[in-house]
This record gives sequence, structure tokens and C-alpha cells, in this order.
Amino acid sequence: MCGIAGIYKFDSSKIKFDEIKTFTDTLFHRGPDGSGYKLLNNDSLALGHRRLSILDLSDLGIQPMCFENRYWITYNGEIFNFIEIKQELIQKGFKFITDSDTEVILASYHVWGKEAFNKFNGMWALAIWDNDKKNLILCRDRFGVKPLHYIFKKDKYFAFASETIAFNKLTFFNKAINDEHLLFSLNQPSALESTGETIFNNIKQLKPGYLLEINENFDIKFINWWKIEQHLIKVSNDFNEQKEMFFNLFSDACKLRLRSDVPIASALSGGLDSSSVFSMINYISNNHKDFTRLPKDWKKAVVATFPNTDIDEKKYADDVIRYLNAEAIYTEPNYSNLVEEVINTTKLFDSISGTPIISVTDVYKAMKLNNIKVSMDGHGGDELLFGYKSSILELFNFYLESNNLNQAEEIAATYANMMSENAIDETKNRLFKSIEAHRKKSVFSQLKKYLLNKTKKNQLQERMNSSDWFYSSNNYIINNDSDINTVLPEKILWDDFLIRHIPYNLRDFDRGAMQNGIEIRMPFMDYRIVCFCMSLPISSKVKHGFTKYILRESMKNLLPENIRLRTNKIGLGAPTAHWFNNQLNEFLQDEVCSHSFRNIKLWNSNIIKNEVIKRCEEKSWDNFSANKFWNILNAHIILNK
Repeated sequence: MCGIAGIYKFDSSKIKFDEIKTFTDTLFHRGPDGSGYKLLNNDSLALGHRRLSILDLSDLGIQPMCFENRYWITYNGEIFNFIEIKQELIQKGFKFITDSDTEVILASYHVWGKEAFNKFNGMWALAIWDNDKKNLILCRDRFGVKPLHYIFKKDKYFAFASETIAFNKLTFFNKAINDEHLLFSLNQPSALESTGETIFNNIKQLKPGYLLEINENFDIKFINWWKIEQHLIKVSNDFNEQKEMFFNLFSDACKLRLRSDVPIASALSGGLDSSSVFSMINYISNNHKDFTRLPKDWKKAVVATFPNTDIDEKKYADDVIRYLNAEAIYTEPNYSNLVEEVINTTKLFDSISGTPIISVTDVYKAMKLNNIKVSMDGHGGDELLFGYKSSILELFNFYLESNNLNQAEEIAATYANMMSENAIDETKNRLFKSIEAHRKKSVFSQLKKYLLNKTKKNQLQERMNSSDWFYSSNNYIINNDSDINTVLPEKILWDDFLIRHIPYNLRDFDRGAMQNGIEIRMPFMDYRIVCFCMSLPISSKVKHGFTKYILRESMKNLLPENIRLRTNKIGLGAPTAHWFNNQLNEFLQDEVCSHSFRNIKLWNSNIIKNEVIKRCEEKSWDNFSANKFWNILNAHIILNK
């Protein structure tokens, strides 16, 4: 797990060593354990690497790494099944000089070419230079767990890096905000990430499941090497057999991700997904003895707490810790320097997030302080198994419009149970009234408030046009090239996974963790689990008033029952409204009154200032208003760094 960078000049100009070093070292936070830089191809190509040592801590694992005096690689990620692939290559006669997965990647590429990527179970962003063929390939893992950004100017240059912040240091590139993309992100922070675009002009992302190839004539070709829809499987109609298969896949995914030469901990929120990962780790530690490359320290949990706020889940995490008789490390925000931390983490984040990224970074900062380098996280469960309230509401709408009212009633109850305790009854009554109105065939306008029958584009455009905060809106449209043409309800999960949630969440957690030099591993993102879950019928995911039904059933006797059957959804985020009314109150007023804030032409600073000052003085920030203004403040911090 590291930071990677590279520069390729097409115009015969030579790259200086300091140029690649400065470019790469901007990513120091991603790889504080070491660095490497290599000039190749008569100094027209340079590869850089910042190292976070996870496998093979010796100098033999230093990158850029060479293989067969032909291939050079700079690589960020982990191939969890590298031991099995290595044994296959040894049987073919290969000898290895390192204990790293990096050397296995190079040997695999030498033997199988681009087909090697299909053999890997892991997460990666990498660049490989073939000195014989004079071609460069960049490849990103199936789901985009690891980031890869690039710039390109025909006949001039190509450059890539793990994070957009690295491009600040390129002398031949002027990094500038794309106003259209920024406005789009301000209104819907999660939507831009899946497009391959960024908030900056000409900085793009290699999309998940894609590789990019530059040949000796400097022609660039993109190949979509992996698509979920081409790897769906036939699952049994018997739920018990489905459950057994899921359990086996989940346990194996956790087991593979325990391979490490450094300490591991679990980020435990007390929600179903993170609790399931932590509980499965404890289960396999007691029931499996055939571990390879298992570190000595791997059974701790790190718990983020937000005392006296409505997002604090400590009591749930405590139940899991007691049930497993496990060890936990607790962390909470340091309010003594909250303003400084919010500014610094946001600047380094270099994009727009729907919540202050410090809520993510604090978990991994605690790990770093406790000499932990790898975090086992529960990301992916929500997107695969209907874990989001918005997805369940869409499912309710589908059944309602399809006149499947019995199913609509069950989903209405499921949705209501995801709310806080004081909102369950009101939510259930509201949705059941809409069902009754539908039965009576009342006028459609009576149902309008309950239905989500507009496209994401129309919803976004409506919000932008009705807002007086911005001087202009934009017509940016999400373009995704998936071949998925399924109808609801299956398409809800495809959208969650490919467009709405996974790309955005992976970005936020990668940057949040890597700001502290922590590698995140996500068992639910194992491609075998993804393909299996996407092949399951809806009834195996949502049933008897529960989301994630197959996961809950699989975790019987491994979790405390109140956690296994927990339905209310909180999720990790910052207590933004609480901070705005308290610790950040004065900071907000100073910012909106500053010359730099008033000077930004993307928003109506006077209207925003008046509302912010009013809410600060009254201490009347709620979740909706705080989240709305946070996006503006996020952009302001980045624009004035």
C-alpha cells in the first residue's frame, strides 16, 4: 500500500531526477516508510514510489522494482492471493528473490500478460513499463479500491499519481478548478466520482476495471478488462445453500486479508458490517490453524466515538467487544485544535466530501499512534445488500408503482425500522397512508411526496435551479458506460455499487486512511462476494423486515443478537451540526466574512453569509443546513489553500 507517480514525456525532452522526486514526495503521507525513483527510456519516462511497508519489510521490496531486466513497476495495493499464484509460478520454474506480492505481479504479467489481472484477488493501481516493447500500461482493480489519476496532452506528456494533490508540483501543468465539475460536486458530492472526472481541469481518473496502454508511438488505448455483469454466477434456489456459500466466501475473504507482516486492527463502528468483519476474524482465529503470513498482533478493534452527539455508536461497539472478549482502542475528536485539523485534513483531501473528512481520519490516526498499519473495514456491505435508507425507499417506490402492495407494506416497515427510535412510527404511518391511497386509486398528486420517480439528473437540476446560493448551475450529466440494462429493483443495487456510493466511499476512506499511512482491507469487496451477492435474488437480501438478510442469517451465534438484528442506520460521519453550533461556530463566522470567501464567484456570498451568521448566532444548525453549508466550506478551504 503506497503512493505512486510517473511522468512520460513524448516531445524528446528529458525528465530531471528532482522533477519525479518532487512529484512523488507530495504523496509522503501515503508512504512514509521509504521512497524510490527511476528514470527510464533515455530519461523520457520516470516512475516514482512512496512506500508503506506491509509485505516483505526488507529493502528487497523497494519500488520501482525490476523483473527479468525487462519490466519495471510502481504499484499501490495488495494481491491477497499472491502466495497461491507464487506457488503456481514456482511450478513453472520461476525463482523469487523477495517475499513481496510486487514480484509476483511482475512474474504473472511476464507469463500471462494482461490476463494476469483476472487471476488477482486484491486491490491495486499500478504502472508497468516493458523495456523490450517500449510500452507503458496502467491498471486499476475491478472496483477502484485504489485510486489512479492522470493528465495527458497529445504529443507532449502523460503523468499519473495516486492523488490529485500531487499535480500541484508539476511545472509543466497548471492545476486549476473546473467550475462546472465543482458546482456539480457541491450539490451532489457523491456523483462525480463514478464518471472518471475530478473537480480539476484535465485531471482524470482511470475507471475501475480499466487499463490504459501507451505504445512506442505514444498512442493511448483504454481497455475495460473487467465487468461485473460478465461474471455473475448461477446460485442455488435453496436459501440454506446460499447462506452456506456466502459464509464460506466471507470467511475466506477475511482470512486472505489477514496476510500481513505488520499489525492489523479492525475499524469497529458497532454497525452490522464492521461488527461482522471483526466477529468473523475472531471466529476464524479460533477455528482455523492453517494461516500463512499472519502477524502477531491482529485482534484489536479501534472505535471512533463522538460523545454527546446523535451519531455516537459506542454502546453498540461495546456490546461486540464484550461478546467477543476482545480488546478495543477508543478515539474521539480533539476539540482543542479542531479548526486546524478540519482545515489541514480538508486541504490534503483535495476534493469535495459530504462530511468533514476528519471523521474518517481520526479512526486511522488512532491506529497509527498504536503502531497499527492495516485496518479491516466493513465497506461494501451496504451497497451489496440494500443497506442504505435511500435504496430501500426506492425499492418501496418500485413495489408501489408495480401494484405489488403486499411487498410495498413489508418494505415500508423495513424502511421505518432503519430510522431513529422516535421516527419509526411516523415514518411507517406516512408510507402506509401512501399505500392505502394507492389502493383507493386516489389522485396521483396525493402520492407525489412519497414517490421517487425522477431521475438523478432531474433531481439534481431541480435542486440547483431552486437554490439561490449559486450564481450559476450546470448541465453536467453523468456518463457511465456500464452495459447494465436491468429494470428495478435489481438496478438499485447496480447504481449503488457502480455510481452512487461505492466510488465515493472508496475515495473518502482511501484518502482518510492514507493521510495517516494506514492500509484499508475490505472483505465485502472481495470480487467473489460481489459477484455472488449481485447474483442473489432480492428476497435473500431484504426479508422479514430486515436488510442484509443473508448476512444476518450467516452471522448467527457469531454476533450478539442486538447487533445482528440491529436495524437503525447511522453510519460513520462527522457530527457537523454539533460542531457548527459549538467548536466551529466562531470559525464559520470568520470564514464567511473573509475577503477570500466573498471573492469566490461560484456562489452568492452575501446570501450565504447572512444565513450562516444567523444560524451561528442562534446556534440553530441542524443536520440538513450543516451538511449543505459544509460543501461550500469544503470548497472554500480547497480554493484558498
